[in-house]
Amino acid sequence: RLTFVASIEDQPRLWLRPLDQTTSQPLAGTDGATRPFWSPDSRSIGFFAEGKLNRIDIAGGLPQVLASAPFGEGGAWNRDGVIVFAPSQFSPLYRVPAAGGEPVAITRLDPPRQVMHVFPQFLPDGRHFLFFAQGSSEFKGIYLGSLDGGEPKRLTAADSAGGYLGPDWVVFQRQMALIARRLDVARGELTGDPVTVANPVLMGSYHGAFSVSTIGRVAYRAAGSAERRQLTWFDRTGKNVGVAGEPDVNDLRAPELSPDGRHIAVDRAVQDNSDVWLMYLARGGFTRLTFDAKADFIPLWSPDGTRIAFGAMQKGSCDIWIKPASGTGTEELLLETPKV
Repeated sequence: RLTFVASIEDQPRLWLRPLDQTTSQPLAGTDGATRPFWSPDSRSIGFFAEGKLNRIDIAGGLPQVLASAPFGEGGAWNRDGVIVFAPSQFSPLYRVPAAGGEPVAITRLDPPRQVMHVFPQFLPDGRHFLFFAQGSSEFKGIYLGSLDGGEPKRLTAADSAGGYLGPDWVVFQRQMALIARRLDVARGELTGDPVTVANPVLMGSYHGAFSVSTIGRVAYRAAGSAERRQLTWFDRTGKNVGVAGEPDVNDLRAPELSPDGRHIAVDRAVQDNSDVWLMYLARGGFTRLTFDAKADFIPLWSPDGTRIAFGAMQKGSCDIWIKPASGTGTEELLLETPKV
């Protein structure tokens, strides 16, 4: 089976599709679901919804809340009944019994070198797991961790999470290609030449649009027109009344219209780095506003339209900065968070 998130009338929920059939069915009780992951016996699914980590049996019944997870960023479930999960984007990984219990942190962040641990996946031994770490360039990538403790080991630089493809492969994305390399668990390193599994594959935020089963099947979303995004105007009745600018392939997100209605601030990931850009509605095209090597995102105009506030990872934590909308002048730190 394949499980995925899809929305009807703006309400996301989990859906199930047997791979030998062409129809999918919604899973009752999963409204608001994100980031699903399977139990090892394929009878249950873990997922995040309403700030919680949940599990549900696909045969029926209500979901069970397992732990708090304000912005869940992936989970994994082993045969010993242990779930490893990321409760938020800027947190370490935690473990919790699949039957419920007290979550315990099993990784440690080290800002600014590492500011997030997300999207874990167990290896067949049920003790080792892969995860993705975001941070400075020399520490960002896919890591191998263990429930037995010890310092996780970086396997490779990467821009998104990896997956385990039995019997001994790790798959991850480079550009739009899904690549596999052999994993030596004992030495904690990848070996051999890379092999292309699929190309092109859609890239998401810190996770490619692919999934790997324990029997070696790979499901993925092929890249094509789907990765192009275009801003669209709607009137207050919901009627489509036109488009703004051209289709964009750079993961355009978080549009914010200026108070005078002449510009739109967005964040775009150009060459794998997120920055704030301005779109000029009268003439089209984008102008880059921020230039930091770390991620800048989610812009917000000041009421007079002269300044733009945005989130940024410049100091290793998620802080708020302000910069003149003209692009001239320096950026100013507005709010520094004490921890990630």
